[in-house]
Amino acid sequence: MVFHENLSVAVTQLRTNKMRSILTTLGITIGIGTVIFIVSILEGYKKSIINELNILGANTFQVQKYDLNAGIQVGHGRRQKHRKDLTRDMAEAIRKNCTLVEAVGAEIWQYNQELRYEDKKTNPNLQIAGGEPEFFINNGYFVSDGRILTQQDILGSQRVVILGMDAVEVLFPFEDPLGKKIKIAGEKFLVIGVLEKMGSSTFGESRDNVNIIPITTFEQIWGKNRSVKITVRVKEGAEFEEAKNQVIGVMRAVRKVPPGEDNDFALFSNETLVESFDNIAKNVEVVAILLGLVS
Repeated sequence: MVFHENLSVAVTQLRTNKMRSILTTLGITIGIGTVIFIVSILEGYKKSIINELNILGANTFQVQKYDLNAGIQVGHGRRQKHRKDLTRDMAEAIRKNCTLVEAVGAEIWQYNQELRYEDKKTNPNLQIAGGEPEFFINNGYFVSDGRILTQQDILGSQRVVILGMDAVEVLFPFEDPLGKKIKIAGEKFLVIGVLEKMGSSTFGESRDNVNIIPITTFEQIWGKNRSVKITVRVKEGAEFEEAKNQVIGVMRAVRKVPPGEDNDFALFSNETLVESFDNIAKNVEVVAILLGLVS
């Protein structure tokens, strides 16, 4: 009787342990599968986003007032809040004194704007960039029809505009926009060009909502009391880092930064944006993997 009871208990334990082993193995398999799935998804998104972080033209970097964190301005520190604005004169100083660069352009941006043509109007979510001729090559924008800005447009503060495809598709669905006059901020502008269609980003944000006017015209409409951004294209064959250091030296001299003190401006390029994003993405991956293992 005792033997049969012991045998029964032993068989029951074997069955129980077998089930426990199966469940444990299944749990490990699911956990590993979850981790592999999460990592694969994150890698796919990361590659896509990194491709879209190439917001500047090739061999180009930008000088601006605030430091960046993965492409997002974070000028909330006490020192950064009190930084002096960047001006067009500083862009001119870079042009005159930096021998390793070939295209320097100042630009200013106004967001959430509505464009009108006759009885048509766009959504009030378009961007207006006040730029110079260098804006296009330095930012990777290309014209499909018409022309870009010229120095004469800048000097004469001309009311001319190069439209992005978002505005074109709404205002001119069945006609050629070149030579037509539209309204921006209540002012009439002559359409002289149309940008190539760029499509949407990974997150669905349109990259065709940019419209460019002369920076001098921009200042007449929205004022000069804001910091410009300065895009700088390095000469072919010149060392990228050496050119950046040359620009840093000129900017420190113009802004009278004392020796030994940190720069009171920031530089970034496509590479620095990608590096910042990659660091954030790695931290997200670690958290996602840990959550996958726990589950």
